[in-house]
Order: sequence, then C-alpha cells, then structure tokens
Amino acid sequence: MASALWAYESKGDSNLHARHAQMFHFWDATIEFHAAVVLSALLQNRSGIEQELPALAEQFRKLGLSPERATLGVWHIVLQRLTKRYRTALTGTDIDEQARVRSAFADAPPGFLDTLLSTDVTNLLGEVIHLRNTWSGHSGAAGEDSLKEQLGILTGHVHTLRNLIGAGWLDFPLIRAGGAWFRNGVFHHDVDLAMGPNTPFRQERIPSNLVLEEDGLYLLSREGGSALPLAPLVELQPAAFGSNSDCYFYNRLQTEGIRFVAYPEVAESEMLKEATPTASLVAALASGVPTSQ
Repeated sequence: MASALWAYESKGDSNLHARHAQMFHFWDATIEFHAAVVLSALLQNRSGIEQELPALAEQFRKLGLSPERATLGVWHIVLQRLTKRYRTALTGTDIDEQARVRSAFADAPPGFLDTLLSTDVTNLLGEVIHLRNTWSGHSGAAGEDSLKEQLGILTGHVHTLRNLIGAGWLDFPLIRAGGAWFRNGVFHHDVDLAMGPNTPFRQERIPSNLVLEEDGLYLLSREGGSALPLAPLVELQPAAFGSNSDCYFYNRLQTEGIRFVAYPEVAESEMLKEATPTASLVAALASGVPTSQ
C-alpha cells in the first residue's frame, strides 16, 4: 500500500493521467487489503463462515458481481457486511460472541479492532469507490484542471485515512514468518516486518503462542503472541523469508491460472500462478458454499 503511494509521489505533475491512475492503485490496494483482513477472521470461525458466505454470495449475485473478478464493488460488500457483523458483536451484550470475535482476530489489540471496524474507515473507503464509479470513463478525457481537482480530493482522503488509522496497526503488524525455535514453552520466530519504509523488510525476533508456517503471511499480536493467517488474496514474490519481495494482489480467475497484480511499479506488473488456497476462497465466496476443512 505504501509502495503504491510512493510510486504516485514519484511521478510529479508532468503526467497527471499517470498520477491519477496510480492514486487509484493505492486505493485499490488499501481496499482489498482491508477486505482480506476481515475475511481472514471469518476463515477462523466455522459457524461464521456458514452464516456469512451464503449471504455474501447472494449480495454479489443481486448486483451482478462475482469474486472471480476482483472489483472494488466486491470488496466493498465484504467490508460493509463483515465489519458490521464484528462491530455489532463486540459492542453487544453477548460475552461469548465477543470472545468468539476476538478469538477469530487472534486476540488482536482492542485499538486495532477499533480502527479496522470503524464506520468512519468503511464509509471513507465507500466514498472513494463512489468517486471511482462517478469518474470512471471520464479521466482519459478530463482536462488538467479536472484531474488536479480530483487528485486534490483523493489526496485529502489519504490524509483522512492516515488520521483515522493512526497507530492502529503498530501492535498487530503484518509479518512474513521465518525460522523458529522452541524455548521455555514459547515459540520464537524470525520474521520480516512487511510494513514501514524498509526494503528489504526489517527483521525481528518475536515470541508466538504457536508455530508459524515458514514464508507464510500473518498478522501478529505483539502483546498476546497470537497470529492471524492472512487470507490468500495478497502475496509477496519472491515468497521466501528475507528476500527483497514485491507485493501482489489477487485480481481474477483465468483459464490459465490466477492473475495477481502489483499496484506499485515493479519489474513484473502481474503474474499468473496456480494458487489453490486463493481459488478455494474465491469459489466459496462466489458459491456461498464453504470449502471442506
């Protein structure tokens, strides 16, 4: 997400059409990543999966959308429905349901959950999607003044997003797991911190309550040591721990494989691969039928 924004900053004002497109690449990455996180929690709760997948699939069908082709509309439905579900549970009086939601999020810090599930964040992302739809098909013919006005609006929304998020992610960072060892009843992992300005990623050693799959992507609680596996919609390539990697986002199913795209400017802007976990998740979202576990 940050790399997509840095690519926008690097373009300057000489090519406003390219800046305009790159700004929306940042929002594409941001919205899909937020959707991936709430789906990650859903995948940890079998009863939640059985309740929510049919409802999500029905909403997609009513609007003529399909997760087989990732669009902002698909991710907006996911965000609206699941953030409301979790927010309602956490603010309700059912203590058991509160515990189930916190467990699904790997006991994430309360500040993180407040940030992720905030109606202000969800509404802001929805506003960006509305602007995208309103301006779609017109940016190519838009004049310089119009493009500058649109970029000014979107830049203001970036600042709003930053203010809403604040430090919410610092205690629940995205990590790529490396090697591990077991000492005094606790697993200790070398991890890449897949956040911040460091490329290759800064490495740390972090205690965890469970062993993490090497090269896997997780959201890790610094306080509790629990980890939430990230839904297979985002990939780092090369995937190996410690490598200088680029970030790719699920884009669509194709006959020859699953297409992932990079929103920052990288040497290979897209890739096709056989990603069985991604295909299974997309099939479940499209059909409303949970995959066997």
